[in-house]
Amino acid sequence: MGLITVVILLIFFQPDIPLVMSLSENAIWVIFALLLLSILFLILKKSNLVYFTMFSAAILTLFLKDLSNTNLMFRAKDLNTSSLHIMHFNILDVEEDKDQFIEKIKDSNPDIVSCQELSPAWNKFLKKRLKDEYPYTLSINQFDPDAKLVFSKYEFIKKDTFYLSGHPQLDAIIRFEDNPVNILFTYVLPYSMVGENAGNHYQLEDLSDYISKKEIMPMMIVGEFNQVYWARRVRTFLYDTKLNNARRSVSFAVRNPLDHIFYSKQLRCTKLEEIFDDKSNHIGVEGAFKLAR
Repeated sequence: MGLITVVILLIFFQPDIPLVMSLSENAIWVIFALLLLSILFLILKKSNLVYFTMFSAAILTLFLKDLSNTNLMFRAKDLNTSSLHIMHFNILDVEEDKDQFIEKIKDSNPDIVSCQELSPAWNKFLKKRLKDEYPYTLSINQFDPDAKLVFSKYEFIKKDTFYLSGHPQLDAIIRFEDNPVNILFTYVLPYSMVGENAGNHYQLEDLSDYISKKEIMPMMIVGEFNQVYWARRVRTFLYDTKLNNARRSVSFAVRNPLDHIFYSKQLRCTKLEEIFDDKSNHIGVEGAFKLAR
């Protein structure tokens, strides 16, 4: 019992120890392991341990559920209003044929396409193939994780580049249903790449400070955070910025979710789905948002 209690407390509080951080990222599998243990203890007729492991699994499940999007729903009156449809991809994860990838985008017909971790060759290819559907683009074209490319059907009424610990990010404002909507396209470096002295903890603090100085309007943040949404740093970030997590749940069939869409209270999320390529690799997320009325 003591070991299970320690594991749960470590997942909740997550000290900056790589092994503990990895354990926390795999909280879904910890829940699964606890359920298997409860079955084992049931077979062994250890009733106290059965109750304890099932209770522990329930506590972790509620912990993750509380951090998920419990408000995701599509209402009847939404049929009469437009949605802002966005797709986000990590091109580094794409293994399918490039033409199939383009068809995936065109079939979904999103309003905004966000691509990160793409090479200059991918940048050139995507611009050539999507120029007719998406007349407006933003780009950071370089050979490193900071590379970004954004396509939009809506004109950017304002666009800017800002920096997190020296790494460039994109900031854009579009007009959607006569309302300005601010979208930040960010890439937060993995903790493993930079360590505790310049890690994503500080990048998230920088991002929180940047958001706090912005004009209040509907806002979304789209990109690779390289952390699960129940990570302590992400929880602190969402609490400080008052942003909501668009993802409703995770499953054993999907890798730990490291790409996210966060949004402000002026918006409602009506859809959030994982995107897979033809080899069943997770390559991004797709969401739909409406103005809160």
